Amino acid sequence: YMSANLATVAPNHCANGEVIINAYNGVLYSPGNAEEFIHAVINLANDNSLRTYLGENARNTISYKFNQEIMKKKFRNLIGNIL
Repeated sequence: YMSANLATVAPNHCANGEVIINAYNGVLYSPGNAEEFIHAVINLANDNSLRTYLGENARNTISYKFNQEIMKKKFRNLIGNIL
């Protein structure tokens, strides 16, 4: 979703916090907290400029941190460390 310029709402769990910076390129909520999730979705539904801001930053984050060349390099490093 992030690479498609879409604002993402995700629980602050596992690797989500490594990719999503709350209120910069998406919205993180406490895992299992339905109220926070609903609040985030409603805020995004009602605020076009926020959706645009988060979506653009999401796309830039993915393009910068997770582009094909960077992922190849990380994979090669991982394989090199295993071997």
